[in-house]
Amino acid sequence: MSKPTYAIKHWPERYEFGDYKKCRKAEWYPKRTKFDGRSYKRLMRDKKSGPMTYLAWTLLECIASKMPKRGILADENGPLDSSDFELMTDVPAKYFDDALNTLLEIGWLQILGTVPNDSEELGQTPPTEQDKTGQDRTVQDKTEQHTGDSDSRRNAPEVLPSVLDTPEFRDAWARWKEYRKEIRHKLTKSTTEKQLKALARLGHDAAIAAIERSITNGWRGLVFKDKDGRKPEPERYRITKDADDPDVQDLLAEMRAEEESKVD
Repeated sequence: MSKPTYAIKHWPERYEFGDYKKCRKAEWYPKRTKFDGRSYKRLMRDKKSGPMTYLAWTLLECIASKMPKRGILADENGPLDSSDFELMTDVPAKYFDDALNTLLEIGWLQILGTVPNDSEELGQTPPTEQDKTGQDRTVQDKTEQHTGDSDSRRNAPEVLPSVLDTPEFRDAWARWKEYRKEIRHKLTKSTTEKQLKALARLGHDAAIAAIERSITNGWRGLVFKDKDGRKPEPERYRITKDADDPDVQDLLAEMRAEEESKVD
């Protein structure tokens, strides 16, 4: 029988940075201190179960930070479940059972797949093949090495401008990329570079505000307010005095052209 492998969603982007990334056996982990996200608001609507679910979430973060592969709730014996969490935290398993479903629904957790639950099955010798020297080596070892290399490249944290390299911005940036996927306009590499450079010029707080505003209004591109903080006019991609950097202008001009093409 097998059981699912739970993982903290977007762990590399939201946790693996700064001093924590350098620590292999840290006794701490970066924790967000903002409580105004949409998922958090949805969670806390249920005054009865919301706080306990958030407690379970925080404990799962702590457990994930200590795993062999940080962010994935599995140890050398395989995936962990609610009974394991109870043994590790002394919090009854039923609270984790309730929390896991909710955390999957709001997108804080994800399931990576299933692995064998039986320890003997896990210990079976994998199939072998002979290398050029005539010695056996496992097919599994070669596959895991290839997969591990791919995973490490795919899960490597994205390099951000120093002014934007904070948990708050990484969280906002991850939501922006997910939103662009949802509307079927995935960010290209060149657009990503331009947007990050433009957002860095705006500053940390203004960059997060621009992302939140664009998602909230269902806009395809990032929209910058004018110098007085007023909402943009209908032709919202005009260049403003407080965004006169060449990179910002290039990005806004590109977005304005895209908007005009839709009208045609």
